[in-house]
Amino acid sequence: MASHGIPVESAQGRTRLPPRKQAEAAGNELMADSLHPDAQAPVRSSRWSLIEVGALVVAVVFAHLVYRQGLSLPIVYDAADYWRIAEEIWSQGLFKPFSFADLRTYAYPSLLGGMLWLARLLDVESRWFVFELQLLLHLLGAAAVRRALAITKASPTNRRVVYCALLLNPVVLIYPAYAITESVSLSLTMLLFACSVRSIFGDSPLPALGAGSFLCGLVVMIRPSNLFLSVPWTLVVLVTLLRRTGSWRRAGAWAVALSLAAAIPLLPQVRNNVVFFDTLSPLPAGDLRKLQHAYGVQMLKYATACIPGQAPEVPYLNPLVDPDAATEPSLGWYAVHPLAGLATAALHIFNVLDQDLPLPYNTTLTP
Repeated sequence: MASHGIPVESAQGRTRLPPRKQAEAAGNELMADSLHPDAQAPVRSSRWSLIEVGALVVAVVFAHLVYRQGLSLPIVYDAADYWRIAEEIWSQGLFKPFSFADLRTYAYPSLLGGMLWLARLLDVESRWFVFELQLLLHLLGAAAVRRALAITKASPTNRRVVYCALLLNPVVLIYPAYAITESVSLSLTMLLFACSVRSIFGDSPLPALGAGSFLCGLVVMIRPSNLFLSVPWTLVVLVTLLRRTGSWRRAGAWAVALSLAAAIPLLPQVRNNVVFFDTLSPLPAGDLRKLQHAYGVQMLKYATACIPGQAPEVPYLNPLVDPDAATEPSLGWYAVHPLAGLATAALHIFNVLDQDLPLPYNTTLTP
């Protein structure tokens, strides 16, 4: 006979809860373990192999060679803009209008300004110091993923492959040398992935869920195009909470609390948008959608040249688009020209992998 939520006595004389109550009690216990300072996920052996040490050395050497090559150029274009905004934020405050405030979020210039302030405090060369800190963050991100994978069933070989692949991506290793958002964005994304692994496989998910939620908000403020990361992270949060609590109600309560952690990095941007541009949004107030849609149709990719006598814009024009069209193309172009649209999308994917000019600022157009 069903108990309908009423505790019953078991054959051993102990009070036995109905199945739903048992699940909630187990969830309460698991979430409580997350808050216990001694709760530890089982960590498999994570000793460094000779291959991993070698990969670390190669990554550091390669990144320094790129940095040395980049010194032949001054700080220009987007990097110069971020440098300028960083100085403005650190001299006049975060909540004052700064250059390009309608197009740039506050987070990366604020971080860059902190690095510049610390460089002056230590009396070291600023450009070198920014490079070293961005490279260090990249190394820490890869190491965090390596460490997180040690609590999964992944074999040591597979963990080493993932770590070396993250560490030695040559395109990624280019960007620490430049004061632009790409390097920090990718490093924080690796840290977010490490939090995802620890949330799903660890015995104490709550710290990883809290840290990951904050990182998810921060990585969007570093680079707004990272907004898509909020979708997989939300799935990680919901799946983990449902598994741990066994209850939609308790999972929802924890999810609301974690959403507050994700919202913290957004608040300065929301405040500035409301005050400066009368716009309630955590994203840049300036609307670049039409321009970006048009460029996405007209160009397969875009490079920047730093060559005397050469225009900085190096567009790779889409041969499937009429350059003499009277109207500027938009997303509707894909519907009007479905076959050309599919071909354009395929060419975009190909050109992501076809890195003939991988540097952000190129002193030669020879691949």
